[in-house]
Amino acid sequence: MHYVAPVRAVATVDKKTLRLLAVLALWLRTEKATSKA
Repeated sequence: MHYVAPVRAVATVDKKTLRLLAVLALWLRTEKATSKA
C-alpha cells in the first residue's frame, strides 16, 4: 500500500510539530512573565 509511508511521515512530523508547539508555548509564557516583571 502506498498510503502507509505518508501516514508514518505525517505521524513523525506531528510529533515534531507538537514538540515545537510545546516549546513555543513555554517560551511565550516566560516572555510574558519577564515582560510583566
